[in-house]
Amino acid sequence: MAVEVVQLRERPRRFRPWLILLAGLVFFVVLVWTIFWRVAAQQSAVSLDAWIARERAFNRSWTCPDRKIAGFPFAIEIACNKPQFDGIIFGRHYAGSLSGFLATAKFTSPNVVTVAAASPFAILGDDRTVDVSLTWRALTIVLGGVPRDVSAITISGQGLKMQGHALGLGALDGQAGRATATLTRDAGRADRAIDFHVTVNDATSPIVDALLRTAAPAEISAEGTITQASFDPAKTLMKTLDQWRSAGGRVDLANLNVARGETKFQASGALTVDAAHQLQGKLATQMLGFEPLLHRLGVDPALINAGSLLSSLLGGGGHGAASGPRPLRLPVGFDDGHLNIGPVRTSIKVPPLY
Repeated sequence: MAVEVVQLRERPRRFRPWLILLAGLVFFVVLVWTIFWRVAAQQSAVSLDAWIARERAFNRSWTCPDRKIAGFPFAIEIACNKPQFDGIIFGRHYAGSLSGFLATAKFTSPNVVTVAAASPFAILGDDRTVDVSLTWRALTIVLGGVPRDVSAITISGQGLKMQGHALGLGALDGQAGRATATLTRDAGRADRAIDFHVTVNDATSPIVDALLRTAAPAEISAEGTITQASFDPAKTLMKTLDQWRSAGGRVDLANLNVARGETKFQASGALTVDAAHQLQGKLATQMLGFEPLLHRLGVDPALINAGSLLSSLLGGGGHGAASGPRPLRLPVGFDDGHLNIGPVRTSIKVPPLY
Protein backbone atom coordinates (compact mmCIF):
# COMPACT_ATOMS: atom_id res chain seq x y z
CA MET A 1 0.00 0.00 0.00
CA ALA A 2 1.48 3.28 -1.04
CA VAL A 3 1.35 6.23 1.30
CA GLU A 4 1.29 9.62 -0.32
CA VAL A 5 3.13 12.28 1.55
CA VAL A 6 1.67 15.72 1.12
CA GLN A 7 4.07 18.56 1.84
CA LEU A 8 2.34 21.73 3.11
CA ARG A 9 3.72 24.93 1.89
CA GLU A 10 4.80 27.36 4.61
CA ARG A 11 2.96 30.62 4.33
CA PRO A 12 5.21 33.60 4.04
CA ARG A 13 5.17 35.83 7.15
CA ARG A 14 3.49 39.09 6.50
CA PHE A 15 5.16 42.30 7.46
CA ARG A 16 3.05 44.19 10.02
CA PRO A 17 4.18 47.80 10.09
CA TRP A 18 1.50 48.78 12.59
CA LEU A 19 3.28 46.77 15.30
CA ILE A 20 6.43 48.78 14.80
CA LEU A 21 4.39 51.96 14.76
CA LEU A 22 2.64 51.00 18.01
CA ALA A 23 5.91 50.10 19.71
CA GLY A 24 7.44 53.37 18.56
CA LEU A 25 4.44 55.32 19.81
CA VAL A 26 4.62 53.66 23.24
CA PHE A 27 8.34 54.36 23.43
CA PHE A 28 7.73 58.00 22.43
CA VAL A 29 5.01 58.46 25.07
CA VAL A 30 7.22 56.92 27.79
CA LEU A 31 10.13 59.11 26.74
CA VAL A 32 8.05 62.30 26.67
CA TRP A 33 6.39 61.44 30.01
CA THR A 34 9.78 60.73 31.61
CA ILE A 35 11.17 64.03 30.36
CA PHE A 36 8.03 65.86 31.50
CA TRP A 37 8.25 64.26 34.98
CA ARG A 38 11.93 65.14 35.32
CA VAL A 39 11.26 68.74 34.28
CA ALA A 40 8.35 68.99 36.73
CA ALA A 41 10.44 67.44 39.50
CA GLN A 42 13.29 69.84 38.79
CA GLN A 43 10.85 72.76 38.80
CA SER A 44 9.50 71.61 42.19
CA ALA A 45 13.03 71.59 43.58
CA VAL A 46 13.67 75.06 42.14
CA SER A 47 10.41 76.35 43.66
CA LEU A 48 11.36 74.92 47.06
CA ASP A 49 14.79 76.55 46.85
CA ALA A 50 13.21 79.87 45.85
CA TRP A 51 10.80 79.70 48.79
CA ILE A 52 13.66 78.95 51.20
CA ALA A 53 15.62 81.91 49.76
CA ARG A 54 12.61 84.21 50.11
CA GLU A 55 12.09 83.13 53.71
CA ARG A 56 15.77 83.83 54.41
CA ALA A 57 15.16 87.42 53.33
CA PHE A 58 12.68 87.68 56.25
CA ASN A 59 15.23 86.25 58.72
CA ARG A 60 13.63 82.83 58.65
CA SER A 61 15.97 79.96 57.82
CA TRP A 62 14.65 76.55 56.73
CA THR A 63 16.82 73.52 56.00
CA CYS A 64 15.85 70.36 54.15
CA PRO A 65 18.70 67.85 54.72
CA ASP A 66 19.05 64.71 52.61
CA ARG A 67 16.46 65.93 50.12
CA LYS A 68 15.09 63.23 47.85
CA ILE A 69 12.73 63.59 44.88
CA ALA A 70 10.72 60.55 43.80
CA GLY A 71 7.17 59.53 42.88
CA PHE A 72 7.63 58.64 39.21
CA PRO A 73 5.50 58.23 37.15
CA PHE A 74 2.24 59.74 38.49
CA ALA A 75 3.34 62.00 41.37
CA ILE A 76 6.15 64.17 42.64
CA GLU A 77 7.43 63.44 46.13
CA ILE A 78 9.90 65.57 48.07
CA ALA A 79 11.30 64.08 51.27
CA CYS A 80 13.48 65.71 53.92
CA ASN A 81 15.22 64.09 56.85
CA LYS A 82 15.17 66.10 60.09
CA PRO A 83 14.27 69.56 58.67
CA GLN A 84 14.97 72.51 60.95
CA PHE A 85 13.76 76.08 61.36
CA ASP A 86 15.48 79.09 62.85
CA GLY A 87 14.06 82.60 62.61
CA ILE A 88 11.47 85.22 63.47
CA ILE A 89 7.76 84.44 63.87
CA PHE A 90 5.47 87.19 65.16
CA GLY A 91 8.47 89.25 66.20
CA ARG A 92 10.05 86.53 68.35
CA HIS A 93 12.98 84.29 67.54
CA TYR A 94 12.34 80.55 67.56
CA ALA A 95 14.20 77.37 66.70
CA GLY A 96 12.25 74.31 65.67
CA SER A 97 12.86 70.82 64.38
CA LEU A 98 10.88 67.97 62.85
CA SER A 99 11.94 64.36 62.49
CA GLY A 100 11.07 64.33 58.78
CA PHE A 101 8.38 64.90 56.17
CA LEU A 102 7.22 63.67 52.78
CA ALA A 103 5.33 66.11 50.51
CA THR A 104 3.37 64.59 47.62
CA ALA A 105 1.61 66.25 44.67
CA LYS A 106 -0.20 64.20 42.02
CA PHE A 107 -0.15 65.18 38.37
CA THR A 108 -3.95 64.99 38.31
CA SER A 109 -4.17 67.70 41.02
CA PRO A 110 -0.83 69.53 41.18
CA ASN A 111 -2.22 72.40 43.29
CA VAL A 112 -2.99 70.01 46.17
CA VAL A 113 -0.02 68.94 48.30
CA THR A 114 -0.23 66.25 50.98
CA VAL A 115 2.44 66.33 53.69
CA ALA A 116 3.10 63.35 55.95
CA ALA A 117 5.07 64.54 58.98
CA ALA A 118 7.23 62.31 61.15
CA SER A 119 7.17 62.72 64.95
CA PRO A 120 8.34 64.55 67.01
CA PHE A 121 8.09 68.31 66.55
CA ALA A 122 9.81 70.72 68.94
CA ILE A 123 9.94 74.52 69.10
CA LEU A 124 11.92 76.70 71.52
CA GLY A 125 12.01 80.47 71.95
CA ASP A 126 15.17 82.41 72.78
CA ASP A 127 13.68 83.65 76.05
CA ARG A 128 12.23 80.18 76.75
CA THR A 129 8.74 81.60 77.17
CA VAL A 130 7.85 79.04 74.49
CA ASP A 131 9.11 75.48 74.87
CA VAL A 132 6.74 72.96 73.33
CA SER A 133 7.13 69.42 72.06
CA LEU A 134 4.48 67.49 70.18
CA THR A 135 4.48 63.79 69.35
CA TRP A 136 2.02 61.71 67.35
CA ARG A 137 1.38 58.33 65.83
CA ALA A 138 0.33 59.78 62.45
CA LEU A 139 0.05 63.36 61.18
CA THR A 140 -1.07 64.53 57.73
CA ILE A 141 -1.43 68.05 56.35
CA VAL A 142 -3.26 68.76 53.07
CA LEU A 143 -2.70 72.15 51.41
CA GLY A 144 -5.06 73.25 48.64
CA GLY A 145 -4.32 76.03 46.18
CA VAL A 146 -0.52 75.90 46.40
CA PRO A 147 1.83 77.47 45.64
CA ARG A 148 0.39 80.98 45.21
CA ASP A 149 -2.98 81.00 46.90
CA VAL A 150 -3.46 78.50 49.72
CA SER A 151 -7.25 78.37 50.05
CA ALA A 152 -7.71 75.28 52.22
CA ILE A 153 -5.73 73.55 54.96
CA THR A 154 -6.66 70.26 56.59
CA ILE A 155 -4.66 68.82 59.49
CA SER A 156 -5.42 65.37 60.86
CA GLY A 157 -3.52 63.47 63.51
CA GLN A 158 -3.72 60.39 65.67
CA GLY A 159 -2.14 59.61 69.03
CA LEU A 160 -1.23 63.25 69.77
CA LYS A 161 0.65 64.27 72.92
CA MET A 162 1.78 67.78 73.90
CA GLN A 163 4.16 68.89 76.64
CA GLY A 164 5.78 72.20 77.55
CA HIS A 165 4.69 75.79 78.15
CA ALA A 166 3.96 78.85 76.01
CA LEU A 167 3.65 82.61 76.69
CA GLY A 168 2.40 82.44 80.26
CA LEU A 169 -0.30 79.84 79.57
CA GLY A 170 1.20 77.53 82.15
CA ALA A 171 1.96 73.88 81.57
CA LEU A 172 0.71 72.56 78.25
CA ASP A 173 0.15 68.93 79.03
CA GLY A 174 -2.47 66.94 77.19
CA GLN A 175 -3.21 64.26 74.67
CA ALA A 176 -5.86 63.30 72.12
CA GLY A 177 -6.66 60.06 70.38
CA ARG A 178 -7.57 61.86 67.16
CA ALA A 179 -7.80 65.49 66.04
CA THR A 180 -8.83 67.13 62.76
CA ALA A 181 -8.84 70.82 61.82
CA THR A 182 -9.97 72.32 58.51
CA LEU A 183 -9.51 75.96 57.47
CA THR A 184 -11.12 77.17 54.23
CA ARG A 185 -10.93 80.66 52.75
CA ASP A 186 -13.92 81.91 50.75
CA ALA A 187 -12.44 83.94 47.89
CA GLY A 188 -15.86 85.39 47.08
CA ARG A 189 -16.18 87.25 50.39
CA ALA A 190 -14.80 90.76 50.80
CA ASP A 191 -14.20 90.35 54.56
CA ARG A 192 -11.40 87.78 54.12
CA ALA A 193 -13.37 85.17 56.00
CA ILE A 194 -11.97 81.79 56.96
CA ASP A 195 -14.35 78.97 57.86
CA PHE A 196 -13.04 76.54 60.46
CA HIS A 197 -14.09 73.12 61.66
CA VAL A 198 -12.30 71.32 64.49
CA THR A 199 -12.91 67.93 66.08
CA VAL A 200 -10.94 66.36 68.93
CA ASN A 201 -11.63 62.87 70.28
CA ASP A 202 -10.47 61.18 73.49
CA ALA A 203 -8.80 64.35 74.78
CA THR A 204 -7.43 64.66 78.31
CA SER A 205 -5.59 67.42 80.16
CA PRO A 206 -4.57 67.54 83.85
CA ILE A 207 -5.55 71.22 84.09
CA VAL A 208 -9.07 70.58 82.79
CA ASP A 209 -9.32 67.41 84.87
CA ALA A 210 -8.65 69.45 88.01
CA LEU A 211 -11.11 72.16 86.98
CA LEU A 212 -14.00 69.81 86.18
CA ARG A 213 -12.91 67.20 88.73
CA THR A 214 -13.26 64.36 86.26
CA ALA A 215 -10.72 62.32 84.34
CA ALA A 216 -13.13 61.21 81.62
CA PRO A 217 -11.86 61.84 78.05
CA ALA A 218 -13.47 64.70 76.18
CA GLU A 219 -15.15 64.82 72.79
CA ILE A 220 -14.90 68.30 71.27
CA SER A 221 -16.21 69.84 68.05
CA ALA A 222 -16.30 73.47 66.94
CA GLU A 223 -17.22 75.24 63.73
CA GLY A 224 -17.59 78.84 62.68
CA THR A 225 -16.03 81.72 60.77
CA ILE A 226 -13.20 84.16 61.44
CA THR A 227 -13.56 87.43 59.51
CA GLN A 228 -10.76 89.81 58.46
CA ALA A 229 -8.26 86.97 58.90
CA SER A 230 -4.70 87.67 57.79
CA PHE A 231 -1.36 86.08 58.58
CA ASP A 232 1.96 87.85 58.31
CA PRO A 233 4.73 86.19 60.35
CA ALA A 234 6.93 89.26 59.76
CA LYS A 235 4.69 91.22 62.16
CA THR A 236 4.52 90.66 65.88
CA LEU A 237 1.56 88.81 67.34
CA MET A 238 0.41 92.04 69.01
CA LYS A 239 0.41 93.93 65.70
CA THR A 240 -1.37 91.08 63.96
CA LEU A 241 -4.13 90.94 66.56
CA ASP A 242 -4.47 94.72 66.67
CA GLN A 243 -4.73 94.87 62.89
CA TRP A 244 -7.42 92.22 63.03
CA ARG A 245 -9.29 94.15 65.74
CA SER A 246 -9.02 97.48 63.89
CA ALA A 247 -10.39 95.88 60.73
CA GLY A 248 -13.49 94.75 62.62
CA GLY A 249 -12.52 91.11 62.83
CA ARG A 250 -14.65 88.74 64.85
CA VAL A 251 -15.17 85.07 65.56
CA ASP A 252 -18.65 83.83 64.68
CA LEU A 253 -18.99 80.59 66.61
CA ALA A 254 -21.73 78.59 64.93
CA ASN A 255 -21.50 75.65 67.29
CA LEU A 256 -19.22 74.42 70.06
CA ASN A 257 -19.84 71.06 71.70
CA VAL A 258 -17.84 69.60 74.58
CA ALA A 259 -18.80 66.30 76.18
CA ARG A 260 -16.79 64.84 79.04
CA GLY A 261 -18.40 62.05 80.97
CA GLU A 262 -21.65 63.40 82.46
CA THR A 263 -20.54 66.97 81.79
CA LYS A 264 -21.76 68.56 78.56
CA PHE A 265 -21.40 72.07 77.19
CA GLN A 266 -22.80 73.68 74.05
CA ALA A 267 -22.32 77.28 72.90
CA SER A 268 -22.82 79.63 69.96
CA GLY A 269 -22.34 83.36 69.49
CA ALA A 270 -19.85 86.03 68.43
CA LEU A 271 -16.60 87.21 70.02
CA THR A 272 -14.45 90.27 69.30
CA VAL A 273 -11.62 92.22 70.93
CA ASP A 274 -12.25 95.73 72.27
CA ALA A 275 -9.96 98.79 72.26
CA ALA A 276 -8.46 97.69 75.59
CA HIS A 277 -7.47 94.38 73.95
CA GLN A 278 -9.97 92.47 76.06
CA LEU A 279 -12.31 89.73 74.92
CA GLN A 280 -15.80 91.02 74.18
CA GLY A 281 -18.99 89.20 73.27
CA LYS A 282 -21.76 86.89 74.39
CA LEU A 283 -22.43 83.19 73.94
CA ALA A 284 -25.72 81.35 74.26
CA THR A 285 -24.93 78.17 76.17
CA GLN A 286 -26.42 74.95 77.46
CA MET A 287 -24.70 73.25 80.38
CA LEU A 288 -25.17 69.87 81.98
CA GLY A 289 -23.23 68.75 85.04
CA PHE A 290 -21.61 72.15 85.64
CA GLU A 291 -23.29 72.84 88.99
CA PRO A 292 -20.14 72.20 91.12
CA LEU A 293 -18.06 74.48 88.93
CA LEU A 294 -20.73 77.21 88.97
CA HIS A 295 -20.84 77.07 92.77
CA ARG A 296 -17.08 77.62 92.89
CA LEU A 297 -17.54 80.64 90.61
CA GLY A 298 -20.18 82.16 92.92
CA VAL A 299 -23.17 81.34 90.70
CA ASP A 300 -26.20 79.63 92.28
CA PRO A 301 -27.54 77.05 89.79
CA ALA A 302 -30.80 76.77 91.74
CA LEU A 303 -31.69 80.40 90.97
CA ILE A 304 -30.81 79.92 87.33
CA ASN A 305 -32.89 76.74 87.18
CA ALA A 306 -35.83 78.56 88.76
CA GLY A 307 -35.55 81.38 86.26
CA SER A 308 -35.29 78.96 83.36
CA LEU A 309 -38.31 76.99 84.59
CA LEU A 310 -40.38 80.18 85.01
CA SER A 311 -39.47 81.34 81.50
CA SER A 312 -40.38 77.93 80.14
CA LEU A 313 -43.78 77.96 81.88
CA LEU A 314 -44.60 81.50 80.77
CA GLY A 315 -43.57 80.58 77.26
CA GLY A 316 -45.82 77.56 77.20
CA GLY A 317 -42.96 75.08 77.22
CA GLY A 318 -43.76 73.45 80.56
CA HIS A 319 -45.82 70.56 79.17
CA GLY A 320 -44.37 67.36 77.86
CA ALA A 321 -40.89 68.07 79.17
CA ALA A 322 -38.30 65.39 78.48
CA SER A 323 -37.24 63.21 81.38
CA GLY A 324 -33.77 63.38 82.82
CA PRO A 325 -31.59 66.26 83.96
CA ARG A 326 -32.52 69.64 82.51
CA PRO A 327 -29.61 71.56 80.99
CA LEU A 328 -28.92 75.07 82.21
CA ARG A 329 -29.61 77.56 79.43
CA LEU A 330 -27.90 80.85 80.12
CA PRO A 331 -25.72 83.44 78.41
CA VAL A 332 -21.99 83.59 79.06
CA GLY A 333 -20.52 87.01 78.34
CA PHE A 334 -17.19 88.80 78.31
CA ASP A 335 -17.43 92.48 79.16
CA ASP A 336 -14.84 94.96 80.40
CA GLY A 337 -12.45 92.20 81.39
CA HIS A 338 -15.03 90.24 83.40
CA LEU A 339 -16.69 86.88 82.90
CA ASN A 340 -20.48 87.04 83.25
CA ILE A 341 -22.58 83.90 83.67
CA GLY A 342 -26.29 84.53 83.36
CA PRO A 343 -27.15 87.57 85.49
CA VAL A 344 -24.06 87.15 87.66
CA ARG A 345 -20.77 88.96 87.14
CA THR A 346 -18.26 86.48 88.46
CA SER A 347 -15.05 87.32 90.28
CA ILE A 348 -13.04 85.95 87.35
CA LYS A 349 -11.16 88.66 85.47
CA VAL A 350 -10.10 87.85 81.94
CA PRO A 351 -6.69 89.45 81.23
CA PRO A 352 -6.14 91.36 77.97
CA LEU A 353 -5.21 89.13 75.07
CA TYR A 354 -2.16 91.23 74.24
